[in-house]
Amino acid sequence: MLAKRIPTILPPMSLDEAIETTRIRSVAGVLEDSRGLVGTRPFRSPHHTISDAGLIGGGAAPSPGRFHSATTGSRSLTSYLSFSDSNLVSYKTEELIDVFEKIKQMKARSGFPVVNPAESLSEMQRHLRKEPEKFGCLGGHKYFYLDWNLNLYRCHAWETPMCNIYEFDESKLIRDGCTRCMIDCYRDPSVMQFVAISASDAYNNLKKGRLIAAAKNIFDRRNLTSIKAVWDDRKWIGEV
Repeated sequence: MLAKRIPTILPPMSLDEAIETTRIRSVAGVLEDSRGLVGTRPFRSPHHTISDAGLIGGGAAPSPGRFHSATTGSRSLTSYLSFSDSNLVSYKTEELIDVFEKIKQMKARSGFPVVNPAESLSEMQRHLRKEPEKFGCLGGHKYFYLDWNLNLYRCHAWETPMCNIYEFDESKLIRDGCTRCMIDCYRDPSVMQFVAISASDAYNNLKKGRLIAAAKNIFDRRNLTSIKAVWDDRKWIGEV
């Protein structure tokens, strides 16, 4: 959701870019008959399960892929890079760690719109190095995936559903600090919302008279890291 706001801060499209974008949409068959030149930069965020043809184009009825359809706009590929098993993108572990380091440097120095919090990118690097990770995923506790059969999953990478949506209640919630994957659409908000969850835990522990547990929640060093992540991404959060 945050990444979708990137096109709104990019410079206006030039005439050549507008023509190119219009041509691509026309070839793809998604240009409205009554519309002239496309004046809005496109945004594409391909799912990590997308096929190679879907990403770069082709298929039985050849058409532009998701990557090319955002030629003059913005693409969010972090999930695809970090989780896809496609042969089209094949990084060695150390190469991918280095890519994330360069993205962190780009975020810190260039002003280029990188939506991922720096701490989340560091978490991805820890995951790749098989080091202990600081922030467990909140999928199954605060975020969920609902399939076409109305089965509720903790995320779209999980094989077993939590329950059917009609059977859902608080007893079905899962909070186990999962670090099984590094899909950024779950892990990014898990970093940023940690401080809010920690505050809620502290409040509930205080109500139950668990003073030591509440103190641990309040003075957890990860709270400051979470606040910093929110501050770093305040611009994107404000645009949502």
